[in-house]
Amino acid sequence: MLLLSTCIIFVLILVECINYGAIGNLPWLIDMKKKNSGPASVKRNVIVTLLNLLAMFVITVVVLLVTFSWLDSYTHHNVAYKVPDVKGMQLSEAIDVLEGRKLSYAVQEYKYKKGAADGEVLEQRPLADALVKEGRKIYLVLNTTEAPKQGIPPVIDNCSLREAQFRLKAAGFQVQKVDIIPGEREWVYGVRYDGIELENGAAIPRGSKVTLVIGSGELVESDTVRVDADFF
Repeated sequence: MLLLSTCIIFVLILVECINYGAIGNLPWLIDMKKKNSGPASVKRNVIVTLLNLLAMFVITVVVLLVTFSWLDSYTHHNVAYKVPDVKGMQLSEAIDVLEGRKLSYAVQEYKYKKGAADGEVLEQRPLADALVKEGRKIYLVLNTTEAPKQGIPPVIDNCSLREAQFRLKAAGFQVQKVDIIPGEREWVYGVRYDGIELENGAAIPRGSKVTLVIGSGELVESDTVRVDADFF
């Protein structure tokens, strides 16, 4: 926009310069309003016009250079900062490092990572070594020590051992061991967590180790149906 405005002004001044009558109204230009009509006068007028045009061109170029130089300085054009690697740092340490590189930060979300310290930086965006401008906001993902909870899938009295193992693993749980009780072979009769009997849908920390209670294949006496011969 600035360049376009300057060009328009330059063209308007050029038109006025071609019109000799307007030159006298510009105090910083050489007066061209001469009534002599001889060859020397015409030659002098041409030279004066060229000098005026050259002066305006030089001034325009200088103004543009100064303007663009100021804009580059004001907007920090072509000045880039390398994003430091703050993964694994505590939030307070990461803030000091980012501010030391003239960058800002924002905590985007919290995630749970087993073994990581509370408040530890797990992820960052943009990534380390990316080139950004001064003041760019770096988004951080921090660790929380509170594991997210999730309900166990409906495997109790609803499926076999193999299917229960598959569904529990898909939900993020681990089958630590299997307890066997009398009952239908490999039928899941219960799920235990830290020795506590669970119900289908019970919420426990994701990634927890559970114990499955399955049948041995030996039916208990109460499961055997006896038919009296006299019934028929």
